[in-house]
Amino acid sequence: MKKGCKLLIVLFCLLLFSGCVKENVEMNVNVDKSMDISIIMGLNKSLLNSGDDTFSHIDSSKKTLEEEGYQVEDYDDGTYKGYKLTKHVNNIDDFNINNDFKINSQDNNQNSFIVNKGFLINRYSASLSNFANTNSLSNTDDYANIANTYLSSMDLKFVLNVPYKTISNNATSVENDGKRLIWNLSTLGNNPIKFEFNMFNIIEAIVLIVAAVLVFILIIIAIIKNKKKKNNDLTKDNQTLETNNNVDNNIDIEIID
Repeated sequence: MKKGCKLLIVLFCLLLFSGCVKENVEMNVNVDKSMDISIIMGLNKSLLNSGDDTFSHIDSSKKTLEEEGYQVEDYDDGTYKGYKLTKHVNNIDDFNINNDFKINSQDNNQNSFIVNKGFLINRYSASLSNFANTNSLSNTDDYANIANTYLSSMDLKFVLNVPYKTISNNATSVENDGKRLIWNLSTLGNNPIKFEFNMFNIIEAIVLIVAAVLVFILIIIAIIKNKKKKNNDLTKDNQTLETNNNVDNNIDIEIID
């Protein structure tokens, strides 16, 4: 994992000072609580055509990235060319920010992803350091200032897609009724990426619904059985009364005779 992290850090630094760069990170959270992470790192084709070998680092480290759960494929959108890294997380409840999402050069302690579990609803709160924060690249102001001059020409984004409207966030723009958040990292500065949202526990909800349906069915069955019992008791009472009436009538007839 450390090798992959260092690789991505070095790669970003190299890309940063190459000029026309695209680095888009996207997290897609699904209704079943699985999650897909996508990282696109591309360089303007004009720079690549001039002999830039930035992506040779990924070429020689594909195996390491794949061992860490990433799938590596070529990326080309017509303007930018590079690589796309994807990773699938089976359950967001098991998501480890330090193991599953090491893409920046910040101290790992600055990243947090907290899961507050409830019976039917879980709440997720995240604070991720801005991987495009130039202050993390060097302790010298001159170096950071030089890096800042390149940021305006770069496509640096973090995107979050969730199935339900987020509770809070500091995204640059919000779409799809609060379900799609977009951060422009070149303008975020030292501020972290923050968001908070809820997810339903589908399995628990299904169990609760099934249990409620079963209880309802049992109540209906009990009501029907009770009603049948009352009807049977009433029928027996009527039959007994009729029998007694017949006996009384026979006695009256015998007396008359």
